[in-house]
Amino acid sequence: AAKIVLKIDVEGFELPVLKGIGTGRLPDCIIAEYNPKWQRAGGFAAPDFYEWFSSRGYRFHIMGAGGTLTPVSLERFYQAIEATSDTDSFDVVGLHHA
Repeated sequence: AAKIVLKIDVEGFELPVLKGIGTGRLPDCIIAEYNPKWQRAGGFAAPDFYEWFSSRGYRFHIMGAGGTLTPVSLERFYQAIEATSDTDSFDVVGLHHA
């Protein structure tokens, strides 16, 4: 079957987009921008973002320089958020392992 990849960059409203995916076939890979300032402004919490991925069978990664993927726990996700200035963002990648 063809692989489905979804890229989301909606200035802090990534979580509502994710929640709108529904219960059908999930994308094999989801790439979403995470900007701590915009997430807070939208009223969305980091644990909810991380939980969306983990509760649906995704392995959660942060994309680094050159597209390298580093698997991260919720604790490591918090560390990445704390290390990110309000003007910066980073990409997270969920790889579905169903």
